[in-house]
Amino acid sequence: LDENVLYLARDAEVLIYDATYTDEEYYAEKSSRVGWGHSTWQEAVKVAKAANVKKLVIFHHDPLHNDEFLDKVGEQVAQRFPNSLMAREGLSLQLLPPGEISEEVGASA
Repeated sequence: LDENVLYLARDAEVLIYDATYTDEEYYAEKSSRVGWGHSTWQEAVKVAKAANVKKLVIFHHDPLHNDEFLDKVGEQVAQRFPNSLMAREGLSLQLLPPGEISEEVGASA
C-alpha cells in the first residue's frame, strides 16, 4: 500500500476511491491496466481498512461494466467492507461537521 495514500486517508469519515477495475482486469496478462491511472475495488478495501476509514465509496466505474456487473462488485465490496457503497448516477452525499448526524441523500436519476 502506498504510504502517501494511507496518510491522506487515515481516520477519514469518508473515502471516495477510484476503483475502475477488478484485480483480475487490472493485472490481466494480455490486457493489463497497470499504469492507466486507476485502481481496483480490492485495493480500495485494503486502503480503507488499513487507514481506519469509516465509510468507503467506490466510484469511477468502467463504462464497459453493466449494472449487473457493478451490482456484483458492490456485493463483494460490502462483504469485505460493510460500511461501503457504490457511487451511481444521481447519488449525493451530505457531509456534516464532526458530531452531527450525516445521512446519504439520493437524487432520482
